Formats: sequence, structure tokens, C-alpha cells
Amino acid sequence: MSRFPGPLGNTDQLTDGGGPSFLPAENRGPDYAERTARGDGLPPGERRMGHLSTLQRSSRAPDGTPMHLWVDGPGFDSLDVPDGSSQPKLHFSLFVPTADVFTRMRHSQAAVDLARKHRVAEQDNGPRTCTFLPRSPTPAAAAA
Repeated sequence: MSRFPGPLGNTDQLTDGGGPSFLPAENRGPDYAERTARGDGLPPGERRMGHLSTLQRSSRAPDGTPMHLWVDGPGFDSLDVPDGSSQPKLHFSLFVPTADVFTRMRHSQAAVDLARKHRVAEQDNGPRTCTFLPRSPTPAAAAA
């Protein structure tokens, strides 16, 4: 289970529809990932970065306007499921103005520079830090 509070929803996130299918994506600025990598605003001794904070290093214009358009929501299929069975999941995709913007966003999301600079443990960097329910990595995620 994650150390992070989940989005508002039912106390039991698995029964009777669980919680919301959309997660908030607050703009906390391009330096938010570096602040959390340093441990600013976190419990003493913790350093971590989530995928939204690392993406925001390059995904927004100086005034905070997103440089991309998200298209996400609930899904139910067999994509990336080892036994081929259909499973509930979050599907996401985005539209970006250029391939260069996408490349910069992917490099920002990896945040290897910040992880090294601030000695952020691998398990505390990226999407894994924001998972609200226990799960196993998919074959595609494990290979990445």
C-alpha cells in the first residue's frame, strides 16, 4: 500500500465501484519534483518524486498552461496482462504538439538527474510512488 493518501472516494476503494476514476493533476510548478527530491514538505528523512511532479518539469508553459492534452479514463481489457484475461485498469494517452515535447517530457519523467543529485531511492521515484492499490508490474512496465 502506498504511503500517499489516495484521491477522495469511498473508504473501501474496491467495493461498490470504489473511488473516482480520475485523479487530480495539480500544477505545483516546474520545481516541484526537485523540492520533493530534496525532501521539502515531506516527513523528515523522506525524499520522493511522483510522475506528475516530474512531468511538470517540462510539460507546461511558463504561465502553467499544459503543453499536452490528456485523454484518460477507466479501461477493461487484456493489454499487458500476463495470462491474457481482461482486467480493470486506468488507460491514458496524451496529445503533444511535437515529438520533441514528448521526448522532453519522457526525460523529465525519468528524473534520473534529480534522483542522483538528491539520492532518491529507486522505489521512491516515478509512477510507483503514486500507486494507491497494491499491484504487480505489467510485463511492459517491468521491461522499461
